[in-house]
Amino acid sequence: MLIDLSDVDIPTAVLMAALLNLFSGALLTYAFLYYKDAPAALWWGISHIILGIGVLASMAGASTGLDWITAI
Repeated sequence: MLIDLSDVDIPTAVLMAALLNLFSGALLTYAFLYYKDAPAALWWGISHIILGIGVLASMAGASTGLDWITAI
C-alpha cells in the first residue's frame, strides 16, 4: 500500500515536527537536571527548543503573510 503524497497536509506535518522538537528539547533539558555529568543534554535540549520556536515563528509568518516574522 503506497501513500499518495497529494493527500499529505504539509503545514500539519511541519507543525507536528516543530512540536516534536519542543517536546524532545524539554525532555533533554529535564534529563540534564538529573544527570549533571552530561552537559551535552542541556545543549541539545536548548537547541531543539530554539529550533521548534523558529519553525513555529516561520509558520506564523507564512500563514499570516507578515514579512517581518518570516525575516526573523
